[in-house]
Amino acid sequence: MKKLFLIRHAKSSWDDPALADFDRPLSERGRKDAKTIGQRLKKAGVLPDRVDSSPAKRARSTAKFICEELGCEDKLVFVDGLYAARSEDMKRIIASTPDDVAVLFVVSHNPGLNELALDLVGHGDNIPTAGVLEIWFDTDRWSRVDAAGRELKNRYVPKNS
Repeated sequence: MKKLFLIRHAKSSWDDPALADFDRPLSERGRKDAKTIGQRLKKAGVLPDRVDSSPAKRARSTAKFICEELGCEDKLVFVDGLYAARSEDMKRIIASTPDDVAVLFVVSHNPGLNELALDLVGHGDNIPTAGVLEIWFDTDRWSRVDAAGRELKNRYVPKNS
């Protein structure tokens, strides 16, 4: 069994319109929501074996806040290919995950995360900022998740506290 958590970065700040998209930080609400999601995952007993994050500032910060709540900072890896990734790009990254990883977090961006959720489990709703989808796969190899049986097990959003 493999468990994948698709996590959209928290709300970013637009205070400085001159900043490049890659460099936008989290807003105050984004920081709060990222911590809230980390707390919810902790309360649910979720602990990742690996956290792959886009290197964009808002995704990095989201991943760090979540990892601080879960105590998994040592599991965090920044993956260049997750910035501006489409569904197929993310599938390749996920498929290359070592098989000793049972629980994988992927912190990235829309529209790619929405596309991936639709491709994997038919989830057509927008993943909101700091939203999380928990997907379980009936396989022991990440390289086989695209063909494995799968189920959307949980959905976490900051607003339903």
